[in-house]
Amino acid sequence: MSAEGNKAIVRGYMEQILNQGNLAVIDNYFNKEGVYFNSQRIEPIQLATFWRRAFPDVNLTLEDQIGEGDKVVTRVILRGTHQGEYYGIAATGKQVTWTGIAIDRIIGGKVVEMWHEADELGILQQLGVHFATRGPMWPKAAQPPLTQTVRRADPLYINSENRRVKLP
Repeated sequence: MSAEGNKAIVRGYMEQILNQGNLAVIDNYFNKEGVYFNSQRIEPIQLATFWRRAFPDVNLTLEDQIGEGDKVVTRVILRGTHQGEYYGIAATGKQVTWTGIAIDRIIGGKVVEMWHEADELGILQQLGVHFATRGPMWPKAAQPPLTQTVRRADPLYINSENRRVKLP
């Protein structure tokens, strides 16, 4: 398939799955034997469900797209309202905006490899999460007030109810 055809496939899944929330079309776009990453290995249905539950009104705007050979790189801006749990943080009703970059490999008209990176730190900050820091970087008197404290330790953090929650 041509680079333009591959770009159209990526635009199609982003529009139908993320913007429209049509999870039934996932098999039309993704090979069942593919390798998919979003900071860890994940199935496309899990990734789409995660974002749609936390931000059901998510809207993706495609900013840039480059296709060469069997790979497509897409830069996006997403906007949504935090209406469901996000990494253990209950819905806040806050509007958030974040950026993302997707690298997709297309073979036979379907995505067989996917790497997605999103500005999840930016999302957490917009939701009122502040990361605890230690050491000389933040003298005690200069630390900003904390509305929710998150202490990274391995793949865990402490949410607003002071519970340890495993990051997906």
